[in-house]
Amino acid sequence: MRPTETIALRREPGHVIRSMVALLLRLGLGLIFLMAGLQKLDDMAAAGNPPLAEVEALVDDLDDGLDADEGDDATTAPVEPEAEPAPGADADAEPRYPETIRSMFADTWIGRDLKPALDLYTAVLPMAEVAVGALLIAGLFTSLSAFLSGLLLLSLTFGQIVLKDPNVNPGMMMTYLLVNAGILWLSPITSNYLSLDGLLFGFFWKPKDEGEYRREYEAPTRH
Repeated sequence: MRPTETIALRREPGHVIRSMVALLLRLGLGLIFLMAGLQKLDDMAAAGNPPLAEVEALVDDLDDGLDADEGDDATTAPVEPEAEPAPGADADAEPRYPETIRSMFADTWIGRDLKPALDLYTAVLPMAEVAVGALLIAGLFTSLSAFLSGLLLLSLTFGQIVLKDPNVNPGMMMTYLLVNAGILWLSPITSNYLSLDGLLFGFFWKPKDEGEYRREYEAPTRH
């Protein structure tokens, strides 16, 4: 007679269900980033400020400012003429990105003391949002892209804290962070098969065996 054995079973979602959850979370957050970035790029193009050209101009301005600070002789910087409005621009039209963001921070310590850094951030932000959104949707380098999107969300949250905008619901940003944390938690291949990571770096639909397995106890048999 064999002894009675008690087996504890715990039902958990398999790798297929986890992959579906990861896909939904990635698509939701990725679309938010992607569409926000594309809208900002469209506003910058409509205002006649190509994103890459603006970044290069801001970097050159920073370099010129550092060179001027290191100079021994104090010279008066030439007064540059005011930039003419772009052709077809309407003076009464509503401001577009990045002027909307820069005007929001104009009266804060960021706008006063860190204006060059703010200008560079607003120039890079749309491209960062498009890149992170596309990577999340495709599921490529999911762990890295989810971590970078988390840093991006934290930077946006920091901006809202500086503005102290009562119309912004802090719970919304925390919801985005929780979704991002879920994506990062499910980013390993065994929980993220419905992605380019699963297709390129893992066996599709088949979890890999990890570690060594052995039976801890085997009931004796009697003949």
